[in-house]
This record gives sequence, C-alpha cells and structure tokens, in this order.
Amino acid sequence: MTKTKYKYITYRADRKQYQVKVSIAGETITKTVKTLHEALIIRMELLRARATKTGETFILTKNGILQRQMKRNVEISMTAWYKSQKFPFIERATHTRYSGFMRNYIFPKIGSMDPSEVTHDVIQAFAVALCDRVCVLTVKAVISLLRQYFTYLGGANPCIDVMYRRERKAKKRRDAFTREQQRKLLSLVKNDSYNLYFLLNMYFETGCRRGELIACKWNQLDFCNGTLHIEPTLVDNGKGGVICKPYPKNTASIRDIPLTKKTLFILRSIYDKRKKYTHNIDDRYIFLTQDNKPVRPETLTLAFKRYRDMADLPDTLTLHSTRHTFASRLMKAGIPIHVICKIGGWESSSTLLNVYTHVSQNEVRNAVYKIL
Repeated sequence: MTKTKYKYITYRADRKQYQVKVSIAGETITKTVKTLHEALIIRMELLRARATKTGETFILTKNGILQRQMKRNVEISMTAWYKSQKFPFIERATHTRYSGFMRNYIFPKIGSMDPSEVTHDVIQAFAVALCDRVCVLTVKAVISLLRQYFTYLGGANPCIDVMYRRERKAKKRRDAFTREQQRKLLSLVKNDSYNLYFLLNMYFETGCRRGELIACKWNQLDFCNGTLHIEPTLVDNGKGGVICKPYPKNTASIRDIPLTKKTLFILRSIYDKRKKYTHNIDDRYIFLTQDNKPVRPETLTLAFKRYRDMADLPDTLTLHSTRHTFASRLMKAGIPIHVICKIGGWESSSTLLNVYTHVSQNEVRNAVYKIL
C-alpha cells in the first residue's frame, strides 16, 4: 500500500485501487474504488455521515487537503476562513470594511448558528432585517461576503438568489473645482511647497486616481511622445509605508496620458537633476517626499485637506474631485465620450455620464433657454 497526501485514502498499487477507510461511531467503514476522484467523493460522504454522529465537521480546501474541526458555529468557522483565505489577499481598507461587516452585522445575528443550520430562508430573513439598518448596496456586500464563505465550505449555498428590497438611489454629490477654486488652492500650496504644488497640479491635468499618479516611475514617462503610462497603483500598507500593486483598478485603467509641454519641461529638469546622483533612476518613483520616500496616499489626502481648509473651500471638494474636474472640463470642451474614457481610464461611459460630469444650475438654465 502507498499512502496519498489525502487523509483516509490509501493507494493499493498491487490492485491499482484506492482504499477509503473511515471510522464511524467505533465501526470502521472501508470502500475501494479505481480512481482518486471517486475516492474523494466517497471520503466526503463518509465524513458527512460521521459528522452527524460525532459532532465533527470537515472543510475541503481548494488544494484538496482535508481540515477536521469539532462542531463549531458560524463565528468561529468564518473567522478561521477569513484569516486564511481572505485577509492575506485584500487591502487595508477592504479588511476594515469586511471586519465591520462580520462584527456588526453577521456575527450578532447568525454567528452562534452551526453553518449547516443556515438555510436560504435564514439568509433571506437576515437580508430583509439588515435593509432596515443600512442601504441595499451594503446589504448586497454583506451577503456577497457570506456567499464566498459558504462557497468555500461546499454544498448548497444559502446565499444564492437572495431578494433585496428595491431602493431609490440618492444621487451622490460629486463636486468639481471651478477655475477660481483651483487657482486659490494651488497658489496657497505653491507658497509652502513647490513639489506638492506640482503634484496636485498634475492631478488636475491628468485626471488620475490618487494611487495611480504617485505610483509612476521614470520608466513610465515617454519624453519623446510626451505621454505618461498609467498602470501600477500605490496603496497604504497600514504600517506607515506603501505597497505598489502592479495591477490597476480595471483593464481600462491601463493607459497613456498626454502631458503639456510645460509639465514635460519641469519633469525633464527634475529627471536630469536626479540622474546625477541616483543609481538606476528609471526604476525610481517620480514623486518623492523630502526623505526621498514614496508618497503615502493617506499623507497626500491629509495634506490636501489641510490646504483646502486653509483656502476656505467646501468639504465636498476632495482630492478625487480633481478627477471629476478633469472629466467635466473635457466634456464641456466637446471631447467625445469614448475619447474621455480612454484618457481617464473609465471602464464604461455610463459611469462617466452618471457620476463624474458636473453640471451647474446656470448651464441647465442656459440649455433650456436655447430651445425656448
């Protein structure tokens, strides 16, 4: 006999068979089959039969390894699943959001239940009750997290085909800068820090997302064609540093943005100056702090808010509003929608039209007057 990497399964080379041996309530059950696939199915059936008598549960991981646990509730099981299968692969902000979902919504309601007792009706009732507390989008996100957990456990997923209450979406306010507001902010920043001024001005010129622009390295800049290639993204690591993600938000985010002659001239001057004392400069970040470290996204946001408040600008104007401003100005200039999507990295024109374009009340009034 030859042991396999799968618990309770042994390969009998003399008979070219797989033997499954499981003890249930003191009685040893042995089954033999010809293929490993059949052996895995029988093993799971036997273990499920044993679980009903011994109070044990088993989780079959994606790599085929069987994990045995004593009878547990959703809180213990989901926490273990989250730590091993989700947490290592998500960003800090996503972890904070998911932890809140489990702590505030999931565990207080169904955390004490055994996973096998959670049926579709239980999830449906949970979703309906949760709709009274939070918006439908949040409910869908919570159910999505639960669906991933139950998919991992295997068997019928109780989170499939959950119905949600229809909700009229409130249009989220997305403000854009006026020319005067932009001038007021940048002039204030320029007096204190030219480097920060230049960085913020590039956000207005390129419409980049926060993490896209500060992730740019010199090898992404094409001086000959006057373009900046956008692909990696910088995110906070939660420990005072940054992580460079090699992939963007979506495939449409990979793009080349044309730069103005003035911006290219300044970048060329910075490049030539740093090249004298920097080894392998092409692999270095374009935007650095005074300590020659990458710019942290959160630090940049805090700096922006400080100068925004000093300029006495509305709280609705955020760093991301530079992106709204970029889109709105291109739209007003008569640039075709598909071209704007290409430059700004928007995946669909509907997102651009519904969210990012800013139309003032005066523009609405003038449009009406034109047809009267």
